[in-house]
Amino acid sequence: MISIYALVDPRDDTVHYIGLSKNPAKRYAQHLTPRQRNQAKREWIQELLASQLLPKLLILEEGLSAETAFQREAYWTIHYARAKHPLTNLEKTRTGYPAPPQQPKRYIRVGKYWQEATN
Repeated sequence: MISIYALVDPRDDTVHYIGLSKNPAKRYAQHLTPRQRNQAKREWIQELLASQLLPKLLILEEGLSAETAFQREAYWTIHYARAKHPLTNLEKTRTGYPAPPQQPKRYIRVGKYWQEATN
């Protein structure tokens, strides 16, 4: 079963990353390594570590199937983007998250990207 989680800044409780994992604790530890490809997330975490702080791990949902987990990850990403949290899920989010859709749409994950489902 899969969990949806958020990485939260302990200084102001803003959400900086939404992810999914079968083992959130293990995935959290991986986020703390400097080998992250996501530069914005890596810089944010390094900034916290330099201040002797760690991001908070917030479990948003758990016990999900793979299909449901991908949909819920998209939901939470859009939810926090609309609430103007500084998400680092995409490199461009440091300067602004792409506007979420106005009408609810169904998305599917293709590789590491999301695309609108056609049916």
